[in-house]
Amino acid sequence: MLFRNLRNFLRNILTKPVFRQPKYILLAIITLGFLLRINNLTIGFPILFVSNDEAIYHQSALNMLAEKTPFTIGNYGPLGAYLQIPFLLLAFSVLLLTGKIHSVQDMEFLLVTQEGYMLFIPRIISAMFGTLSIIAIYLLCVELFKNRKIALWASFFAAVSFNLVHISHLARGWSGAIFFSLLATLFVLRSVLKRNHALRNLLLSVFFASIAFGFHQIAGIVILLVGLIRIFAGKKIISIHHIFGALLWLFLVLVLNYFSVGGNFLKIIDPANPTVGLLKNPLISLREMSVPRMTKDFFLTDGLIVILTAVFFIKFILGRFEKSRDKRILFAFLIFIIFNFSLIVSIFPPFLRYSLVGISLLPLFAGFEAANLIERYKMLRIPFTVFIIFVASFNSIYWNLLLLREPTFVQVRKWVDKNIDIRIPIASTEKRALGYVSGTDARKIIRLNNKSYYMRAEKLVGKSYPINVREVLYIYDYSNKSLSKMEAFEKAKAVFPVRYVVDSYLGSDGRLLNLDKTGRFELAAHFSPTKNSIYDGKIPELLVDTHYVFPLFIMDRAGPYFDVLKVGR
Repeated sequence: MLFRNLRNFLRNILTKPVFRQPKYILLAIITLGFLLRINNLTIGFPILFVSNDEAIYHQSALNMLAEKTPFTIGNYGPLGAYLQIPFLLLAFSVLLLTGKIHSVQDMEFLLVTQEGYMLFIPRIISAMFGTLSIIAIYLLCVELFKNRKIALWASFFAAVSFNLVHISHLARGWSGAIFFSLLATLFVLRSVLKRNHALRNLLLSVFFASIAFGFHQIAGIVILLVGLIRIFAGKKIISIHHIFGALLWLFLVLVLNYFSVGGNFLKIIDPANPTVGLLKNPLISLREMSVPRMTKDFFLTDGLIVILTAVFFIKFILGRFEKSRDKRILFAFLIFIIFNFSLIVSIFPPFLRYSLVGISLLPLFAGFEAANLIERYKMLRIPFTVFIIFVASFNSIYWNLLLLREPTFVQVRKWVDKNIDIRIPIASTEKRALGYVSGTDARKIIRLNNKSYYMRAEKLVGKSYPINVREVLYIYDYSNKSLSKMEAFEKAKAVFPVRYVVDSYLGSDGRLLNLDKTGRFELAAHFSPTKNSIYDGKIPELLVDTHYVFPLFIMDRAGPYFDVLKVGR
């Protein structure tokens, strides 16, 4: 009875004329995707190092303004940093007009003492591109399959795909790279499927492929998909159109790469370069069992989308679709997706983000299969629709709900601010999760080994203690990172009168309290992201790569474990 009533209720809702119009359904899907990407974008404020890549991406734009240089830092393309600059200037103007700051020096002081203060800007940009990608997928699907029902399902999968939601939430270059990769694919399809403006569409495709490269160099592989689609559409490999396109792409890529890593074009793929090198020895991947690991990650993150895509291509290979020039283009997508996957299990680091260009295409084919399934089994349309929506969106919605809960790195800061005076010397075993700027005594110790460290803070902050500045010594800022946590603490304790230690860890084996054999520590406070349990193995990290997020059910909130330890004399 309950099921029948629910079915009748859903049928009445879904059959109303307003809900059957594609534009309203698409608007609802875009709204859902936007909400999943915009949720709690200030998480970690004002901590800069919630994600290490976010720090590099954000600081590139700030460094351009401070040093008056067009060159970025790190391994991201320059366009993500360039795009932040007008928004940073707008934020500066708003702070100036509202009296929060009164000069450029005040702004610098704010950013030195609260390093992540403007981090929401690249996060908003990332969410914006992630949302625009939903629209790009819809248009691309209409172009490919000429069916709006399929396109609606494809856009829904793009809206809720955990990989796409997760990366759109963070301040990285990937969302922009994905969006422009999809535009490159859309216009190359138009160049072969429509007779009008073929050259213009091809050049636009090449241009957008170059822009994708300008956000993240790995996204430059979309040019392979552009070429494959042209080839499988029956276009001549050597033609005046392709020559123009190749020259345009090569010119733009060289320019964009120059402003990212300078004149050394191969720097980005140099395995010997620890800062920006991406390539590795395939034998290492073989030893690390990258194929089964990455396959597992695909199914954990977007299992239903992957399964539906696999069913689509199996049916395609078995000849279930009629033969035509348009259908041959599907071979281009299949080859590209396999190639992208092959890169991350062989020579790229084994993280799903390096296959995000390929992943962003999966909703196209998952959408086809979902629409086909519901059309084939009309009697089960409602339960199938509910099942697909629930399973496909579960990871993204549940992850977003976890982000709404106060993270442990906020809890511990609140406790420290309330219970420990800012001048009392404390040590921290991890910088990324705590985020205070060191006070004058701690800076003095750190700068004994590294004169350039905290140089701006030394000049601007001096002996004052504004918001987010306290006497904290990050033990690995002072000691060698190869030391154990206990050894690094002992070295810091020898030069700094530590009264408290803030220890963060991802499992009991990394807990300083367990490593101590002297009994000098007294537990003053404990904060856990897993309720009352402390797991022995490494727990998931919700704000790092998707590989580290699962299993989701372990986590109660974001952040690592924290202990605040009082140090005995």
